[in-house]
Amino acid sequence: MGIHEGSVSFDGTIVVLHPASAPHFFNAGGALEFEEESSIVLPAQKQLKDAIVSALSDFRDMRKLAATSVEWRLRIEPTHDVEFPATYVVRLAGPGATASEVDVFRTAARFVFRDLIPQRILGEPEDAPILSEKEQEFLRSSGRGIAAKFANRSIKQGVMVRFGYEDLSGATVQGVMPSLTVEQKALGTVQATGRPLGFDEQKSTVTLWVTPVFGDN
Repeated sequence: MGIHEGSVSFDGTIVVLHPASAPHFFNAGGALEFEEESSIVLPAQKQLKDAIVSALSDFRDMRKLAATSVEWRLRIEPTHDVEFPATYVVRLAGPGATASEVDVFRTAARFVFRDLIPQRILGEPEDAPILSEKEQEFLRSSGRGIAAKFANRSIKQGVMVRFGYEDLSGATVQGVMPSLTVEQKALGTVQATGRPLGFDEQKSTVTLWVTPVFGDN
């Protein structure tokens, strides 16, 4: 979908998600017929969409962009030559959406996915100057939270993540996702808030996602 900035139209697409391999479908008189319901949307595809929309919406709030919103749509293209007829499209919308802001949000999306997909395409050096240090740290935190949700999961049917329609390479989320890592071990008291990410009944352990809470001191 094009967004008009003055007299110039531009693509407001931030992220496109579709299966890494083309699904089996038939074009019957202009209607698409799929062999299985899972051919339309993969479970991991939907989960990744929900995660990136939530992270980018929080990023928008952090930047205080009241005149913009992060929207998503399930796009169906019923043509004979479309390899992936059903894709999730995440866009920056609203009167405050500009081409420069779309570039910022595409860069933000790369940062969010860096821990989940440690490929060079998601962390090109030229991306860094677009974001402030505060914004980068905010996005790293969001990315770690998403990576924790997918930690150790096996995604058999890959999901392709592209940053805008013109991004022809993108990156594939497939296979066993990176495991959780302990960045630091220390004895002491930490003031923080946490939420459970998983349980291991056999080992009587719980995995927590912890966010530090800073007091007056």
